[in-house]
Amino acid sequence: MKKDERGSITIYVLGSCLLILMVLGGLFMRNQSKIVSQRKQQHIIEQQYNDDDRIDQIYEETVENMQDNGGDNEN
Repeated sequence: MKKDERGSITIYVLGSCLLILMVLGGLFMRNQSKIVSQRKQQHIIEQQYNDDDRIDQIYEETVENMQDNGGDNEN
């Protein structure tokens, strides 16, 4: 094998490796972006659930207070 052929094969192999690394890096970054987006959505859903749960708790406490106050007024 001639020296020029070995050099061009080396460049071809290095170029191929670089291309593979770029593709894998792109896929990794895309997946990371999806994971971050999913975590944000999960946080929003959890916050809404907690808010709804808190509203239910306040409603129940208000109803109980109204019932307690109504019973005090009858005496």
